[in-house]
Parts: sequence; structure tokens; C-alpha cells
Amino acid sequence: MRQLDIDFGTEKRGLTPLSGVLLVIGLLLFLLTSWELWSAEEELIPLREQLLRIKQQTPGRPAASPAAHLSPKEIEAINYAIRQLNLPWEQLLSVFEGEKYRVAALLALTPNTQASNSGLQALRIQAEAKSADDMSEFVKALQEECIFSNVVITHHEINDQDPNKPIRFTVDANWSLP
Repeated sequence: MRQLDIDFGTEKRGLTPLSGVLLVIGLLLFLLTSWELWSAEEELIPLREQLLRIKQQTPGRPAASPAAHLSPKEIEAINYAIRQLNLPWEQLLSVFEGEKYRVAALLALTPNTQASNSGLQALRIQAEAKSADDMSEFVKALQEECIFSNVVITHHEINDQDPNKPIRFTVDANWSLP
């Protein structure tokens, strides 16, 4: 077996001239930047005092609320979005999970969240069925639900470009969760 020559750095090495010069330059740069920082802070003291005096002399006025800068149309749009977000979507969508609604593919639900005096809200349902009978069965299932009333087909069309010729239809209904 060969003997390995390993140097564990037992010798103490002194400060080389190059490392001494770099150390001195580093200390000088540190002192120079410290002095620059101190002088900049000294220049800021009178400016801060002047700002404080101006703030004390200016009578306090309440900050303008963000709503003060919005037009009534923008406020109504924000309120509409909030009403949309606050709809009980989970409960509304759970109605369509039943077996009787599998005869048509639900494409879109568009609620009208405008408040009404009767407590009912309008809902536009867009769906697609394989046949007119499936469309009728879907609408009949909606009419049997206790949360829907005034269920009416408002539009339907046959997609002639699809080989299966599905019927896409729109249903308007009023709804109210118990």
C-alpha cells in the first residue's frame, strides 16, 4: 500500500503583502461609505423637521374613500359582481345532478341577480339534447322542481352541421331556494 502525502495545513501562514493591501483598501472603503451615510442622514434631519412642521400646520382632512371616485354605473357593476359571487351556486348546481337531468347536457346557467319584489330570481339555462323528446323531458323535470317556477323554453335550434343533429335550447325560469 502506498503512503499518501496529505497536508493538513499545520503551518501558520502570515499575512501576505497583497492581502494586507486589500484589507487596508476594504477598511478605507468601509470608512468612506460610513461617512457618506452619516452626512446624508445629517442633511435629512432639517428636511424631516420641516415636513413635520408642515403636517402640523395643515388641518387634518379625512382621506377620500375609493368609492368617492367611482361613477354610479361603476358602483352598480361592482354590486352586480358581488351579488353574482354571493349566489348559492353549490345548492343551485346540486339540483342538476339528479338522474332525470342526464337527458340533456347543461351548457350554461346565467342568473339575473337583480332584486325583485317577489323574492324570485330569474335564471337562464342553456342546454343541449339529442332529441326534442329529451328537451321536453328536461323542461318537465325543471317544472317539477319546487325551487323553479315559470319554466319556459325561449329559444331552440337544431345544429345541422353536427351529424347527430342535437337541439340546443334556452330555458328561462324563476327560482328561489327554500
